[in-house]
Amino acid sequence: MKSLHDAMLDPELFGNTFADESFTAWRTVAKILDGLPLTDDELQLYRHITGRTEPPHERFDEAYLIKPRRSGGTLFGGALGLHAALTDYRPLLGPGEVASVALVASDRKQARQLKNYINGLIEDSPIIAAEVTKNNTEVVEFTHRSVIEVFTGSFRATRGYSFACVLLDEIAYLRDETSAIPDVELVRAVRPGLTNLRGRLLGFSSPHSRRGHLWTMHRKHYGKESDVLVIKAGGPILNPTLDQKVIDRARAEDPVAARSEWDAEFREDLSVFLDDELVEAAIVPGRRELPFAGQRYFAFADPSGGRHDSFSLSIAHRDGQRIIQDKLLCQSPPFVPDEVVERYCDVLKSYGLATVTGDAYAGEWVSASFAKHGISYVTAAKDRSGIYIECLPNFTARNLELLDVPKLATELRLLERRPRPGGKGDVVDHPPRGTDDAANAACGSLWLAAQEATEDAAQVIPSAWIRAAQERWKPEPPRGIPLCAIGVGVRGYLDPVIAVRHDGWYAPLGVIPSYQTPHGRDLAALVMRFRKGDALPVIDVGESLGAQAFAHLKDNEVKAYAFRALDEVMERTAEKQMEFADKRAAVYWRFREALDPANDSGSPISLPDDPELVAQLEAVRWEQSPNGIKVESKEKVEAKLRRPSNRADAVVLAWYKGARAITHIQEWLPDERVPGFGRKRRPQVNMGPRRSGILSHRRR
Repeated sequence: MKSLHDAMLDPELFGNTFADESFTAWRTVAKILDGLPLTDDELQLYRHITGRTEPPHERFDEAYLIKPRRSGGTLFGGALGLHAALTDYRPLLGPGEVASVALVASDRKQARQLKNYINGLIEDSPIIAAEVTKNNTEVVEFTHRSVIEVFTGSFRATRGYSFACVLLDEIAYLRDETSAIPDVELVRAVRPGLTNLRGRLLGFSSPHSRRGHLWTMHRKHYGKESDVLVIKAGGPILNPTLDQKVIDRARAEDPVAARSEWDAEFREDLSVFLDDELVEAAIVPGRRELPFAGQRYFAFADPSGGRHDSFSLSIAHRDGQRIIQDKLLCQSPPFVPDEVVERYCDVLKSYGLATVTGDAYAGEWVSASFAKHGISYVTAAKDRSGIYIECLPNFTARNLELLDVPKLATELRLLERRPRPGGKGDVVDHPPRGTDDAANAACGSLWLAAQEATEDAAQVIPSAWIRAAQERWKPEPPRGIPLCAIGVGVRGYLDPVIAVRHDGWYAPLGVIPSYQTPHGRDLAALVMRFRKGDALPVIDVGESLGAQAFAHLKDNEVKAYAFRALDEVMERTAEKQMEFADKRAAVYWRFREALDPANDSGSPISLPDDPELVAQLEAVRWEQSPNGIKVESKEKVEAKLRRPSNRADAVVLAWYKGARAITHIQEWLPDERVPGFGRKRRPQVNMGPRRSGILSHRRR
């Protein structure tokens, strides 16, 4: 068989493609690989692209081409692989053995592109086509027991072969969910298979970050006398037909990226986010999951639409200074998103969770899908970069215990950190063609658990108290307890919410679509529809819709309470130690006091299973201001949740005013003087003086 250089000039072999003047540099590369004598011009090019001074004197069995985009490297690799397959290795093969040429890339689709170039070279040469006995999407077989085969970038799949040639396409971007160094392990796996036939290993790729096998080979062998050849050629050196205007425009738009894509330079702005030793120290060997153990758990989801990325869910808890991951689920595509959500919701409920946090993926789809199964989806206050960076101190302090999941370990090791444009912090993300679904979900749950100590201290209403109130709830109100108050949470442009309270028992909340209440009179009419007896409507009048509704009720002589969040209030906490900065603080603190299990006879509050209500109550924080206790404004809570908070407002307003058992229980008890009181006579509540107009209206 002729040398590769001569075959590239032979019109009966590869000459129809490579004999053109634009492939002069690639023909020189072919001579360099085989150690053939070089002309003066070729020697000058050799010194420029290899960094060496002495010309080559022997064949290179291992070589790496660091090249720009659209330089023709994949086409040249196809010619090299086909040339190796056309060589007759039968004298060196055992019975039944074949000489294999491996086409390796990060996935089979990319590897098939390399094979497409080989198919084109075969079709251009009748002599080569005559040697082919089989040709499909995966394999080309030849009469002399040589085969060209498509592989994926897995070190497991390449063992046990006798290789005539191994082509590693885009080696800087090889990915494997079970290994953080798939390129290194792949090269280690194929090298023994090359020895019998003295096959050649050729890796070619655009450069990326300063890590991995390609970077190591460049650092060790470029510009040095070595038996491993490293070629680095940027710009139009290998392909003079490249439009310089395209390159110049790329350099103007993003100089850093252009150095990698067009100048074949490794990126200096990228750094490894987590050292391998930090990841190893955090992983508990052999631990796949931890069962529910009565802790306070935190869940974070990284949703996916089911086509490209995995849908991941992680659950974690805090134990003192330790932050422990309990569960990690990763559903690889393809899948039906709603089915995955349903399965994940069952897992969340098994850990006692009614809320899961995640990013703002796909708008309302994710939130609605989780809500169908009784789980509230809360948007994270930070993006993934912010979450990763806030988790870093716990990695360095060795405070984490992670599950032993290969995909998670790989994604954590591959995370890259780079500065944002304009100096606005750093971006932490997966490398190109990589993923971080498991890492994002895991770090999200760890981040939530890490905030537990500070969040609990500032949270107005502890989550455990809310869960206890939900566990007390029954489908029907206590017998003999009338409707006491109606809380109305309203913002002029959001859906109003009506909370109906029978002493401490709350009915499922009524959420009214905003289009049904365009005017205050419409909201007032709905309040009257919910109202029974002398129940007191408590309405937020801070917005025009609430103010109009209150005025309409007042005009119709219906007693109601107007709540203004910023009004001063002459009240103190139950222990008389602290004052309130405004009425909003008083309203939420009074509800907190009612939920406190330390009350005599426990808490009277029982709440329906409403994930949105739980999320809104948990989101409210307090602080001590010069004027007394202050809680976050409605706007700040809604900004944190990225959705309205009318549910929580309606519930706490309904508790703030209106009759309660502590003042009216004697009037609600059955009257022993009237037999069958509980069955025949409706109990009455002393709600204060009544207007004759209302009474006469009811009589009619």
